[in-house]
Amino acid sequence: MQTKHLSAHLHSHRRTLRIHSQLLPLPEGDLKQSEALWRFRLEETSPAIHQRQYRLEAEVTEGEARQVSLSLDLHFPDWSEDVYVLSPGAIVNGNRFPVIPDRYPPLPPLRTADDPDQRPRISRVPRLSAEPGPSRFEIPSIDPAVPGIGFWFPDQKRCVWILTPERNTLGCFGYTLEENGDRSEARLRISSPCVREAAYTMTNDQGPSPDQPADLRAGERIEISMLCVDQPCDSIQDLYETLIPLRNTMVPPPRRRCDFPLSAAWEILEEKFNRENWVEDGGYYSVGVEPMRSRSMHQDWQTGWVGGMIHTHSLYLRGDERSKERVRRNFDFLFTHGQAPSGFYYGVIHEGRPFGDHYRDDTAPWHLLRKSADVLFYGLSTLAAMPEKEIKPSWRDGFQKCADAFVRLWGTCGQFGQFVDHNTGELLVSGSLSAGIAPAGLVLAARAYPDRADDCLRVAVAAAEHYDRDYLRKGLTNGGPGEIAQCPDSESVAGLLESLVTLAEETGEARWVDAAARCAAQAASWVFSYDAAFPPDSAFGQMDMLSAGTVLANVQNKHSAPGICTHSGLSLLRLYRLSHNPFHLDLLRDIARALPQYMSREDRPIPWKIPYNPPESPDIRHLKPGWMCERVNVTQWGGDERIGEVFYYSCWSEVSLALTCAELPGVYARPDTGDIWCLDAVEADWMEDARRALRIHNPTPFPARVRILIETDSDRHTSDIEIPSGEILERVVPF
Repeated sequence: MQTKHLSAHLHSHRRTLRIHSQLLPLPEGDLKQSEALWRFRLEETSPAIHQRQYRLEAEVTEGEARQVSLSLDLHFPDWSEDVYVLSPGAIVNGNRFPVIPDRYPPLPPLRTADDPDQRPRISRVPRLSAEPGPSRFEIPSIDPAVPGIGFWFPDQKRCVWILTPERNTLGCFGYTLEENGDRSEARLRISSPCVREAAYTMTNDQGPSPDQPADLRAGERIEISMLCVDQPCDSIQDLYETLIPLRNTMVPPPRRRCDFPLSAAWEILEEKFNRENWVEDGGYYSVGVEPMRSRSMHQDWQTGWVGGMIHTHSLYLRGDERSKERVRRNFDFLFTHGQAPSGFYYGVIHEGRPFGDHYRDDTAPWHLLRKSADVLFYGLSTLAAMPEKEIKPSWRDGFQKCADAFVRLWGTCGQFGQFVDHNTGELLVSGSLSAGIAPAGLVLAARAYPDRADDCLRVAVAAAEHYDRDYLRKGLTNGGPGEIAQCPDSESVAGLLESLVTLAEETGEARWVDAAARCAAQAASWVFSYDAAFPPDSAFGQMDMLSAGTVLANVQNKHSAPGICTHSGLSLLRLYRLSHNPFHLDLLRDIARALPQYMSREDRPIPWKIPYNPPESPDIRHLKPGWMCERVNVTQWGGDERIGEVFYYSCWSEVSLALTCAELPGVYARPDTGDIWCLDAVEADWMEDARRALRIHNPTPFPARVRILIETDSDRHTSDIEIPSGEILERVVPF
C-alpha cells in the first residue's frame, strides 16, 4: 500500500451521523477544530517484507472535543467489482449477491438447475451492492474472526490485508468500505471509535446504531494501529493462505483452557442425552429437550444438521451398552418413520408426523439436502463400527436408497442444489454448497454396496470437482444452514472438507490432498484466532470464557459458536496425516480445547439472561448440566442478543462436543518429528531424547481418561490411560 493512498481524518458527528470531516496533513501537526486543539502524529515502520505498520495518535492538547472520531483511510484508485473482499467470517466476496428482502428466516426462491443465474440469494446483511447505486458496508472490528479486511485484485495479481487490534481504550474499531458510483474507486476507513450510521440486526443492515462518538478532554487521545500487507497474489485462494500466518499478528494468541478433561465432559453429556433427549415412546434421540421440544417441532426430531443421526455416532462409539441399544432403536426409527418416498429423508418429524424444511409452510415438501447428506455420511460411519450381526437389512437398504437418490439427482441435474422435494427428489432450489458432505457419504456407500460402487464413486468425484471448481476456487462456501437463504457460512466448508479428505484417502490422488488443504485454509477463516474481550459484568466476562477456537456461524447469524456445526474436526487430523502441515492440527487443537468450557456443569453453571426460550420455572437462572448454548456473542447483532450472554437453550454444540470426545485422541504425538498436540486438557512431553515414551500430566481437578495416539507414517499405537487429578504418568504408551 503506497503512502500516497493513505490519509487521516478527524470527524464530527451528531449522534451517529457524520456531519463534518477534516483532512489531517501527514505525518504530524496541530489542528484546531471547534473548541479543541489537537496534536497528531503518524508513525510508519516496516516489520517485514511487503508489510507496513502504521500508528496514528491524536491528542487533545487544549479544550474539549465532543462527538468525534478519528480515521485512517485507504484509497483504492484501481478498484473494480471484480475485487474479492474478505473480512473473515463476516464478509465473503463483499457479500455482493442478490438480496432477499425478507424477515427471518429467509428462504431462497425456487430455481432450477437450468436457470442461467446461479448466483446465491442472501438476506440483508452488511454488503457491497450487486446492483447499481450506492454501495457501502460498515462493520465493527469485533465482527470478524480475525480483526481485519483483505482484498484480492485479479487484474494486478495482488492482495492487500489490513489488520488491526480488536479494540483500543475507546472500544472496537470501525471498518467502512465504500465504492463510488461506477465502482472504479473505493475507500476503506478504519475509525476509532466505531460509529456506524446504521447497524446490523437480524436480516436487516439498516437497524439503529448503538455506537457512540467520543468526548475527549485535554490530555486524552485516540490511537489507531494498523498493519498493511501488500504483496503478489495469484488467486483468491492465496488471499486465504496469506491470512494464516497473520491471524495473531495484531491480536494475542489463544490462551487455551486446561481445567476440564474430555472424559469428564463425556460422562455429563452421555447422561444428559439419555435423560433429556431420549424419547422412549418414539425410540429416538431428539435434538432438543423439554420445554423446547413441546414448543417447536424443530426441537423434536431433525434429520442431520443439528444432531439427528449424528449424535448417535458418538453414542455408539463411546457410549455404554444402554446408549448403544438406544442407537440401534434410533436406526429403526429412522427407517420406519424418517425416509421419504424419494429415498431422501424427511427434515423434521414431530409427534409421529413428517414435515419439510420450508419454515413458513409446514405442508411444503421442501428438504434441505445437507440433512440427507449428513445422515448418509454419519449413518454409514456408524454401521462401519458395528459388528455385522447387529446390522439389520432394513438399515442397509435404507442407506442404499439414500445413496441411489443422490446418484439419480446428479444424473438428472448435474448438481445437488440446496432444497429438493422429499417426495419426488425433484430439485427445487439449485446452487449452494449445502450438500458438501455428500461426496464423502457416497464414498462410504461405494464401500458398503459393491454393486453400486462405480456409480457412487463416479458421482462423488464429479460432485467434488464441481464444488472445487465452482465454489472453493471462487472463495464461496454457502447454503449449509437451512435458515440463512444462501449466505456464506462455515458449515458448508466443513462438510466439503470431510468429502475432500475422504476422497484423498480413498483414491490416493494428490489432487484431493491439495483441494482439502485449500478447503482447510478457507475453513480457518471462520475460526476465532484470539480471545475476545467480553464485558466484565457479562456472564462470559465473569467466567473468563475464551473465544479462540470458537467458530463463526455465517454472515447472517453473527455469533460465534462452540464447535463446528456439526462435526468434531476429525477431518483436520486426517488431513494432517496427508499434508504434514502442522497448522491443520493447531487449528483442530484450538477448536477442541475451546469446547468444554461452554458446557454448563453443576460445579460451574452458566447463567442465562437473553429472554429467548424462557424456562419452565422463573427460579431457573442457569443452564442445566450438560447444556450448551450455540451463542458466543462477541458483538451485539440485533434484538435481545447481548455480548457475552446466552439464553436458556440446549443445542447441537453438545453434539460437536460429544463427537470430539468420541472421535479425537486426547494426545497426538509424532516421534519422527518430535511434535505433540494436546487436544484434551492435559500436558505432555517426551521423556527422553529418543522419544520412546511420553510423560502425561493431568493439571485439572478431575480424573481424566485420555486416549493417546502415537504414530509415524508407518506405525501407529493407540491406548487409553487413566490419570488421577493433578498426577503425572511417566513412560506411558511406549512406542
